Amino acid sequence: MEIKKNIRKFNGFAFEKDSKEYEAKKLGVERFTNDGLKRLCEIFDLEKKGKRSDLLEKVMDFLMSPESSGRPAPQPKAKKAEKKKRQRTKKSKF
Repeated sequence: MEIKKNIRKFNGFAFEKDSKEYEAKKLGVERFTNDGLKRLCEIFDLEKKGKRSDLLEKVMDFLMSPESSGRPAPQPKAKKAEKKKRQRTKKSKF
């Protein structure tokens, strides 16, 4: 519950792009693979297309000032009804 509360409170980093803190965060984001960066873009509702450097900039720009894309949040999928197990009956031969 505490983590979700902190995520909802997050409204961007308080430092500027030219600071040491920005470079430290950028190094942390650069450690992600291309697939990891695309997954971050998906989570942040950003466009996933582009080169690695473009993806890094998109993610860092979002982290500096997160904004909603305006799209509705995806709804959770309904759980499928559990299949009923069939009871097999044995046929006896007389």
